[in-house]
Amino acid sequence: MEYADLKNPVWRNLVLNKVAVKLNFLPAMILLSRLRISVNDNSPVEQIEIAKNEIFELYFKSREQPNAKKDISLLLNK
Repeated sequence: MEYADLKNPVWRNLVLNKVAVKLNFLPAMILLSRLRISVNDNSPVEQIEIAKNEIFELYFKSREQPNAKKDISLLLNK
């Protein structure tokens, strides 16, 4: 995983609940629940970008954790 992966539309789709995926990384599940409550399709683009960046940063910083690795692999291969 590298910063170029931030441009992958999966992060936006994940935040907007357009991707059905069973996550393994508990911190991401908690953050994603909060982000999905605060962001929807009608939200300003800036707010969606902030949410997308938050979930990406969590995975990027935790990319060596086993459950985060599983999720990253699952998400980026969709």
